[in-house]
Amino acid sequence: MQAMKFILVTVFLFFILPGFAQLKKADAYFSNFEYAKAVKIYEKEIKKIDVKDTSHIMKMAICYFKTFRYDEAEKTFEKLAKMDSVNAKVYLYYAEILQSNNKIEQAKIYYEKYCSLVPTDIRAKHLLESARALNNNDTLNWVKVKNAGTINSVFSEFSPAVYNETIYFTSDRKNGSNDNEICGWTNHPYFAIYKSEISKENDSVLKLQEPKNISVKHKYTGHTGQTTLDTINRIAYFNHSDNHASRDTNSVNSTKIYSVAFSKNKWSDLIPFKFNSSTYSVEHPSVSDDGNLLFFASDMPGGFGGKDLYFS
Repeated sequence: MQAMKFILVTVFLFFILPGFAQLKKADAYFSNFEYAKAVKIYEKEIKKIDVKDTSHIMKMAICYFKTFRYDEAEKTFEKLAKMDSVNAKVYLYYAEILQSNNKIEQAKIYYEKYCSLVPTDIRAKHLLESARALNNNDTLNWVKVKNAGTINSVFSEFSPAVYNETIYFTSDRKNGSNDNEICGWTNHPYFAIYKSEISKENDSVLKLQEPKNISVKHKYTGHTGQTTLDTINRIAYFNHSDNHASRDTNSVNSTKIYSVAFSKNKWSDLIPFKFNSSTYSVEHPSVSDDGNLLFFASDMPGGFGGKDLYFS
Protein backbone atom coordinates (compact mmCIF):
# COMPACT_ATOMS: atom_id res chain seq x y z
CA MET A 1 0.00 0.00 0.00
CA GLN A 2 2.80 2.41 0.93
CA ALA A 3 4.58 1.54 -2.30
CA MET A 4 1.41 2.34 -4.27
CA LYS A 5 1.08 5.72 -2.54
CA PHE A 6 4.70 6.44 -3.33
CA ILE A 7 4.11 5.65 -7.02
CA LEU A 8 1.03 7.90 -7.16
CA VAL A 9 2.86 10.78 -5.49
CA THR A 10 5.80 10.33 -7.86
CA VAL A 11 3.51 10.39 -10.91
CA PHE A 12 1.84 13.55 -9.61
CA LEU A 13 5.12 15.35 -8.89
CA PHE A 14 6.97 14.43 -12.05
CA PHE A 15 4.21 14.29 -14.66
CA ILE A 16 1.01 16.10 -13.63
CA LEU A 17 2.33 19.01 -11.58
CA PRO A 18 4.78 20.23 -14.26
CA GLY A 19 1.90 20.21 -16.76
CA PHE A 20 -0.17 22.51 -14.56
CA ALA A 21 2.85 24.79 -14.15
CA GLN A 22 3.23 25.01 -17.92
CA LEU A 23 -0.46 25.79 -18.36
CA LYS A 24 -0.14 28.53 -15.76
CA LYS A 25 2.75 29.95 -17.80
CA ALA A 26 0.64 29.76 -20.97
CA ASP A 27 -2.23 31.51 -19.17
CA ALA A 28 0.15 34.34 -18.25
CA TYR A 29 1.17 34.72 -21.89
CA PHE A 30 -2.50 34.64 -22.90
CA SER A 31 -3.42 37.37 -20.40
CA ASN A 32 -0.58 39.49 -21.78
CA PHE A 33 -1.86 39.02 -25.37
CA GLU A 34 1.22 36.96 -26.29
CA TYR A 35 -0.88 34.43 -28.17
CA ALA A 36 1.94 33.03 -30.32
CA LYS A 37 3.88 32.07 -27.19
CA ALA A 38 0.82 30.77 -25.35
CA VAL A 39 -0.39 28.50 -28.13
CA LYS A 40 2.88 26.56 -28.30
CA ILE A 41 2.41 25.51 -24.67
CA TYR A 42 -1.31 24.83 -24.98
CA GLU A 43 -0.72 22.55 -27.98
CA LYS A 44 1.75 20.49 -25.99
CA GLU A 45 0.06 20.38 -22.58
CA ILE A 46 -3.64 20.15 -23.44
CA LYS A 47 -3.08 16.64 -24.78
CA LYS A 48 -2.19 15.59 -21.23
CA ILE A 49 -5.22 17.05 -19.45
CA ASP A 50 -8.90 16.22 -19.12
CA VAL A 51 -10.73 16.70 -22.43
CA LYS A 52 -13.49 18.42 -20.43
CA ASP A 53 -11.14 21.25 -19.49
CA THR A 54 -12.91 23.51 -21.95
CA SER A 55 -11.37 26.66 -20.49
CA HIS A 56 -7.86 25.87 -21.71
CA ILE A 57 -9.09 24.36 -24.97
CA MET A 58 -11.00 27.59 -25.65
CA LYS A 59 -7.89 29.66 -24.92
CA MET A 60 -5.95 27.55 -27.41
CA ALA A 61 -8.68 28.07 -30.01
CA ILE A 62 -8.62 31.83 -29.40
CA CYS A 63 -4.84 31.78 -29.85
CA TYR A 64 -5.31 30.11 -33.24
CA PHE A 65 -7.87 32.79 -34.14
CA LYS A 66 -5.69 35.70 -32.99
CA THR A 67 -2.64 34.39 -34.86
CA PHE A 68 -4.60 33.89 -38.11
CA ARG A 69 -4.46 30.08 -38.02
CA TYR A 70 -8.08 29.93 -39.11
CA ASP A 71 -8.27 26.28 -40.15
CA GLU A 72 -6.99 25.08 -36.76
CA ALA A 73 -9.24 27.60 -35.00
CA GLU A 74 -12.27 26.28 -36.88
CA LYS A 75 -11.53 22.64 -35.98
CA THR A 76 -10.99 23.46 -32.30
CA PHE A 77 -14.07 25.67 -31.96
CA GLU A 78 -16.12 23.02 -33.77
CA LYS A 79 -15.18 20.49 -31.07
CA LEU A 80 -16.05 22.99 -28.34
CA ALA A 81 -19.38 23.91 -29.96
CA LYS A 82 -20.46 20.26 -29.84
CA MET A 83 -19.76 19.95 -26.11
CA ASP A 84 -22.37 20.47 -23.43
CA SER A 85 -22.41 23.56 -21.20
CA VAL A 86 -19.71 25.53 -23.00
CA ASN A 87 -19.15 29.27 -22.72
CA ALA A 88 -21.57 31.12 -25.01
CA LYS A 89 -18.62 32.99 -26.51
CA VAL A 90 -17.63 29.72 -28.19
CA TYR A 91 -20.57 30.11 -30.59
CA LEU A 92 -19.59 33.70 -31.42
CA TYR A 93 -15.95 32.87 -32.08
CA TYR A 94 -16.95 29.81 -34.10
CA ALA A 95 -19.34 31.90 -36.21
CA GLU A 96 -16.63 34.48 -36.91
CA ILE A 97 -14.19 31.78 -37.93
CA LEU A 98 -16.75 30.14 -40.23
CA GLN A 99 -17.45 33.50 -41.85
CA SER A 100 -13.71 34.14 -42.29
CA ASN A 101 -13.46 30.73 -43.97
CA ASN A 102 -16.39 31.65 -46.27
CA LYS A 103 -18.85 29.22 -44.66
CA ILE A 104 -21.63 31.77 -44.41
CA GLU A 105 -24.64 29.48 -43.91
CA GLN A 106 -22.99 27.70 -40.97
CA ALA A 107 -21.82 31.02 -39.56
CA LYS A 108 -25.41 32.32 -39.49
CA ILE A 109 -26.50 29.31 -37.43
CA TYR A 110 -23.97 29.99 -34.69
CA TYR A 111 -24.44 33.77 -34.75
CA GLU A 112 -28.15 33.13 -34.18
CA LYS A 113 -27.40 30.64 -31.41
CA TYR A 114 -25.11 33.12 -29.65
CA CYS A 115 -27.55 36.03 -30.07
CA SER A 116 -30.35 33.98 -28.54
CA LEU A 117 -28.15 33.36 -25.48
CA VAL A 118 -26.72 36.89 -25.26
CA PRO A 119 -29.41 39.18 -26.77
CA THR A 120 -27.74 42.33 -25.40
CA ASP A 121 -24.61 41.95 -27.54
CA ILE A 122 -25.11 44.63 -30.22
CA ARG A 123 -21.86 43.79 -32.03
CA ALA A 124 -22.94 40.16 -32.48
CA LYS A 125 -26.24 41.32 -33.97
CA HIS A 126 -24.35 43.44 -36.50
CA LEU A 127 -22.15 40.45 -37.38
CA LEU A 128 -25.26 38.33 -37.91
CA GLU A 129 -26.74 40.97 -40.22
CA SER A 130 -23.47 41.12 -42.19
CA ALA A 131 -23.54 37.35 -42.65
CA ARG A 132 -27.12 37.51 -43.89
CA ALA A 133 -26.19 40.32 -46.31
CA LEU A 134 -23.33 38.27 -47.76
CA ASN A 135 -25.88 35.76 -49.06
CA ASN A 136 -27.40 38.46 -51.24
CA ASN A 137 -24.66 38.87 -53.83
CA ASP A 138 -26.72 41.40 -55.79
CA THR A 139 -26.00 44.01 -53.13
CA LEU A 140 -22.24 43.52 -53.59
CA ASN A 141 -21.96 43.49 -57.38
CA TRP A 142 -21.32 47.23 -57.64
CA VAL A 143 -17.82 46.91 -56.21
CA LYS A 144 -14.90 44.93 -57.61
CA VAL A 145 -11.90 44.08 -55.44
CA LYS A 146 -8.48 43.41 -56.96
CA ASN A 147 -5.32 42.21 -55.27
CA ALA A 148 -2.78 45.03 -55.06
CA GLY A 149 -0.10 42.54 -56.04
CA THR A 150 3.42 43.82 -55.42
CA ILE A 151 2.86 45.33 -51.99
CA ASN A 152 1.04 42.31 -50.56
CA SER A 153 2.88 39.49 -48.81
CA VAL A 154 2.22 36.50 -46.57
CA PHE A 155 2.15 39.00 -43.71
CA SER A 156 -0.47 41.70 -43.07
CA GLU A 157 -0.83 44.90 -45.08
CA PHE A 158 -3.52 47.47 -44.30
CA SER A 159 -4.45 51.16 -43.77
CA PRO A 160 -3.37 52.54 -47.17
CA ALA A 161 -3.03 56.30 -47.71
CA VAL A 162 -2.08 57.88 -51.02
CA TYR A 163 -0.23 61.13 -51.72
CA ASN A 164 1.75 62.36 -54.74
CA GLU A 165 1.90 58.99 -56.52
CA THR A 166 3.02 57.21 -53.37
CA ILE A 167 1.00 54.75 -51.30
CA TYR A 168 1.76 54.46 -47.58
CA PHE A 169 0.60 51.40 -45.64
CA THR A 170 1.19 49.36 -42.49
CA SER A 171 2.72 45.87 -42.45
CA ASP A 172 4.35 43.35 -40.10
CA ARG A 173 6.55 41.90 -42.86
CA LYS A 174 10.26 41.21 -42.36
CA ASN A 175 12.52 43.89 -43.75
CA GLY A 176 15.96 42.80 -42.57
CA SER A 177 16.30 45.39 -39.81
CA ASN A 178 13.34 44.30 -37.66
CA ASP A 179 13.66 40.50 -37.86
CA ASN A 180 14.69 40.17 -34.20
CA GLU A 181 11.93 42.46 -32.89
CA ILE A 182 9.12 39.93 -32.61
CA CYS A 183 5.58 40.55 -31.33
CA GLY A 184 4.39 37.90 -28.87
CA TRP A 185 0.83 38.17 -30.22
CA THR A 186 1.58 37.06 -33.79
CA ASN A 187 5.20 35.85 -33.73
CA HIS A 188 5.76 38.34 -36.56
CA PRO A 189 7.79 41.56 -36.50
CA TYR A 190 6.09 44.65 -35.08
CA PHE A 191 3.95 46.68 -37.48
CA ALA A 192 5.81 49.42 -39.33
CA ILE A 193 5.10 52.00 -42.04
CA TYR A 194 6.01 51.29 -45.66
CA LYS A 195 5.71 53.20 -48.91
CA SER A 196 5.49 52.17 -52.54
CA GLU A 197 5.80 54.40 -55.59
CA ILE A 198 2.88 54.31 -58.02
CA SER A 199 3.45 54.34 -61.74
CA LYS A 200 1.19 53.87 -64.73
CA GLU A 201 1.43 51.40 -67.56
CA ASN A 202 -0.42 52.07 -70.82
CA ASP A 203 -1.87 55.24 -69.25
CA SER A 204 -4.38 53.27 -67.21
CA VAL A 205 -3.00 50.26 -65.35
CA LEU A 206 -1.41 51.17 -62.01
CA LYS A 207 1.86 49.51 -61.09
CA LEU A 208 3.21 49.50 -57.53
CA GLN A 209 6.94 49.42 -56.93
CA GLU A 210 8.68 47.25 -54.33
CA PRO A 211 7.79 48.63 -50.87
CA LYS A 212 10.37 50.38 -48.71
CA ASN A 213 10.29 50.75 -44.94
CA ILE A 214 10.01 54.27 -43.52
CA SER A 215 12.28 54.51 -40.50
CA VAL A 216 10.41 56.04 -37.56
CA LYS A 217 12.65 56.04 -34.50
CA HIS A 218 11.15 55.55 -31.04
CA LYS A 219 12.76 55.02 -27.67
CA TYR A 220 11.00 51.64 -27.36
CA THR A 221 10.07 48.98 -29.89
CA GLY A 222 6.42 48.44 -30.66
CA HIS A 223 3.76 48.73 -33.33
CA THR A 224 3.81 51.77 -35.62
CA GLY A 225 1.31 52.48 -38.34
CA GLN A 226 -2.23 53.22 -39.46
CA THR A 227 -1.17 56.40 -41.17
CA THR A 228 -3.45 59.27 -42.17
CA LEU A 229 -2.17 62.15 -44.30
CA ASP A 230 -2.96 65.86 -44.06
CA THR A 231 -2.13 66.69 -47.67
CA ILE A 232 -2.86 70.40 -47.18
CA ASN A 233 -0.24 70.93 -44.47
CA ARG A 234 1.92 67.93 -45.40
CA ILE A 235 1.63 66.24 -42.01
CA ALA A 236 1.40 62.49 -41.40
CA TYR A 237 -0.33 61.18 -38.26
CA PHE A 238 0.04 57.61 -37.03
CA ASN A 239 -0.17 55.30 -34.00
CA HIS A 240 2.68 53.94 -31.92
CA SER A 241 2.33 51.51 -29.02
CA ASP A 242 5.40 51.08 -26.84
CA ASN A 243 6.31 47.54 -25.85
CA HIS A 244 8.04 48.10 -22.54
CA ALA A 245 7.50 47.49 -18.83
CA SER A 246 6.99 50.41 -16.48
CA ARG A 247 7.64 50.77 -12.77
CA ASP A 248 4.46 52.80 -12.51
CA THR A 249 1.73 50.36 -11.49
CA ASN A 250 -0.92 52.69 -12.98
CA SER A 251 0.83 52.79 -16.34
CA VAL A 252 -0.26 50.69 -19.31
CA ASN A 253 1.35 50.10 -22.69
CA SER A 254 -0.98 52.66 -24.20
CA THR A 255 -1.22 53.58 -27.85
CA LYS A 256 -0.19 57.13 -28.71
CA ILE A 257 -0.49 59.37 -31.74
CA TYR A 258 2.52 61.07 -33.33
CA SER A 259 2.88 63.39 -36.29
CA VAL A 260 5.66 64.27 -38.69
CA ALA A 261 6.06 66.79 -41.46
CA PHE A 262 6.66 64.81 -44.63
CA SER A 263 7.91 65.14 -48.15
CA LYS A 264 8.33 62.48 -50.81
CA ASN A 265 11.80 61.51 -49.64
CA LYS A 266 12.01 62.55 -46.00
CA TRP A 267 10.03 62.54 -42.77
CA SER A 268 10.90 65.00 -39.99
CA ASP A 269 11.34 64.28 -36.26
CA LEU A 270 8.36 62.94 -34.33
CA ILE A 271 5.94 65.30 -32.59
CA PRO A 272 3.82 63.67 -29.84
CA PHE A 273 0.10 64.46 -29.82
CA LYS A 274 -0.84 66.76 -26.94
CA PHE A 275 -3.41 64.29 -25.54
CA ASN A 276 -1.02 61.32 -25.33
CA SER A 277 -0.98 59.63 -21.92
CA SER A 278 0.59 56.67 -20.12
CA THR A 279 -2.73 55.83 -18.44
CA TYR A 280 -5.04 55.64 -21.48
CA SER A 281 -4.79 55.30 -25.25
CA VAL A 282 -5.32 57.75 -28.10
CA GLU A 283 -5.30 56.07 -31.49
CA HIS A 284 -6.64 55.65 -35.04
CA PRO A 285 -6.14 59.24 -36.25
CA SER A 286 -8.07 60.51 -39.25
CA VAL A 287 -7.69 64.05 -40.59
CA SER A 288 -10.39 66.12 -42.31
CA ASP A 289 -10.01 67.08 -45.97
CA ASP A 290 -9.18 70.68 -45.12
CA GLY A 291 -6.58 69.65 -42.50
CA ASN A 292 -8.31 71.57 -39.69
CA LEU A 293 -9.68 68.66 -37.65
CA LEU A 294 -8.07 65.47 -36.35
CA PHE A 295 -10.46 62.70 -35.33
CA PHE A 296 -9.26 59.90 -33.04
CA ALA A 297 -10.42 57.17 -30.66
CA SER A 298 -9.60 57.08 -26.96
CA ASP A 299 -10.57 55.48 -23.66
CA MET A 300 -9.63 58.64 -21.74
CA PRO A 301 -11.70 59.54 -18.65
CA GLY A 302 -14.91 61.46 -19.25
CA GLY A 303 -16.22 59.42 -22.17
CA PHE A 304 -19.34 57.33 -22.48
CA GLY A 305 -17.59 54.06 -21.64
CA GLY A 306 -14.92 52.00 -23.36
CA LYS A 307 -13.48 53.87 -26.33
CA ASP A 308 -15.15 56.94 -27.79
CA LEU A 309 -14.53 59.19 -30.79
CA TYR A 310 -13.01 62.65 -30.29
CA PHE A 311 -11.76 65.47 -32.48
CA SER A 312 -9.23 68.22 -31.97
